[in-house]
Amino acid sequence: MKFKLISAFLISAAIIFSIIYYIKEQKIQYMLNQKTKEFETLYSAVYNQYKEEAGIINELLVNNNFVTGVYQKLQNADEAEKSRLRKELYEYIKEDYDTLKLVSIRQLHFHLKNNDSFLRMHRPNKFGDNLTDVRPTIAYVNKTHKKIDGFEEGRIFNGFRFVFPISKNDTHLGSVEVSFSAVAIITKIATEFNKQSNLHIKKDIVDEKVFSYEKINYRNSPFEGYLIDIEVFKKLNKNFVHTDFMEETKIKALQSVKNFKNNTFYDMKVKKTLTILPIKNHLTNKTIAFISTLDNAKNITTMIQNYYSLFSMSILLLAVIFYFIYHQLKTKKELKEKLLEQKQIILKEQNKTKEKDRILFQQSKMASLADMLENIAHQWRQPLSAISTNASGMEAEFEFGVLKDENLKKGLQNIISSSEELSRTIDDFRNFFRPEKQKSFFFISSAINKTLQIIEPNFKSKSINIVKKIQDTQIQNYENELIQVLINILNNAKDALEKVETPKYIFIDIYNENDQLVIDIKDNANGIEENIISKVFEPYFTTKHKSQGTGIGLFMSEELVVKHMKGRICAKNVSYDYDGMQYHGALFTIKLPVNYLEEE
Repeated sequence: MKFKLISAFLISAAIIFSIIYYIKEQKIQYMLNQKTKEFETLYSAVYNQYKEEAGIINELLVNNNFVTGVYQKLQNADEAEKSRLRKELYEYIKEDYDTLKLVSIRQLHFHLKNNDSFLRMHRPNKFGDNLTDVRPTIAYVNKTHKKIDGFEEGRIFNGFRFVFPISKNDTHLGSVEVSFSAVAIITKIATEFNKQSNLHIKKDIVDEKVFSYEKINYRNSPFEGYLIDIEVFKKLNKNFVHTDFMEETKIKALQSVKNFKNNTFYDMKVKKTLTILPIKNHLTNKTIAFISTLDNAKNITTMIQNYYSLFSMSILLLAVIFYFIYHQLKTKKELKEKLLEQKQIILKEQNKTKEKDRILFQQSKMASLADMLENIAHQWRQPLSAISTNASGMEAEFEFGVLKDENLKKGLQNIISSSEELSRTIDDFRNFFRPEKQKSFFFISSAINKTLQIIEPNFKSKSINIVKKIQDTQIQNYENELIQVLINILNNAKDALEKVETPKYIFIDIYNENDQLVIDIKDNANGIEENIISKVFEPYFTTKHKSQGTGIGLFMSEELVVKHMKGRICAKNVSYDYDGMQYHGALFTIKLPVNYLEEE
């Protein structure tokens, strides 16, 4: 008894721990989400401010007659002329550029329309290299003549780049880039919002794009596979870079970057929050960098401390409660016995449910038997008539003494042929009641043909036309069970069409859709009443008189499709045109997987 009581105490303690832990985690996650949203808003505000500044610089400094005039001359200039125009443009821009550098601008870079670098204001002696593969944004602007912006690594510098087309009189002449350094963005966040931030750039991109002699401007990030601009490191974030995060925090952060999801994490070791804001290249749609922000987490740390205090108090209270429970062990034993009795009742109910399902399947087969007998009768009628006619003819000739050997031989051959046809009919029908233990590969056209071979004579006798449109497909499933479902649905359509004047149609349309085989079966019997159409798959529900239907055909069809064949079945009313006439009827749709894979 004591062992059981101790076990119960430990389980209860675990439950209390789980509940308190869950509440604590939910509250912490809410706080982390708020920090994420706060930083998203902050970053967006800073980025949009620089975007607006870039637009102003472009309008005032670039979008004027002098610059566009230089670019017009460049279109047909030789190398000597280009050199002269480069110096002319540099002298024209230099004074304003020097002033802008004091504010925040990092680069003012002019490009030709073939994506060649024409003038780097920050490196005027470095020009002529083609930037098509290095700077997709420049290639984009020169191709589409539309502006674009975003973070991008270059040959020399990375930056938040704003690239504008240069044109005159609707003629595209080239492009210009106004970019701001990561230091400018990070500094603004740090000084105006008191946030300790950093920019981490994907190492693969730096290795691919940056001139080899410029790679000294980067150092390793604490996050594997990323680098930090050394200028940013020196100016702002030494403490942040050396923060000894838990390995789990780093893994979560990198996973968030990989999934391109803004997130904030609480690091138990340093007791601070780390916010991750991935940056994606708008053209390649790949993550190229991310901004991280470190912030204090006093409120979260306090909440965790309160959590431990609450848990300690809860355990103490639980111990007091179990002290009193100790004196009620006899009641607990009786309760356990009662619980065992209830479990036995549930088990019996489950067994009854299984037996009910078995009976329903048997009833479904028996309900199909009458239809099968009617179909057999229709298929036997012609060969039996032929046997009767030949036998009667031979008997009459024999009585009158005119029976010739060749007539006897011919009549007997006709009787044998008709008997063989009766035998084939029995072979076709016996497969219908043979249960399938294993799935098999079969073509859907084969299943349709077998189905129609069973029922079509009966349908023809009732003047029902079956119109097929089949996109033949091989599937793996239970063919006999599919045939049973098709027969059930087609027989329902046949019964409904008995009340309809000719022409009477059943349309079978089979096609593939998203790796699923779709079987549509519709008629022109004016549909199912809307107030009962949702009930047609319920057990024992039927629209026929009780003497004519059991109401389990469609129920068992749904059971076979859903539980056995892992598919779906539904019914609705539809209106459609055929052969110049408009019809209204019921549409049954079966969807089956083309490849039926067993669950492990």
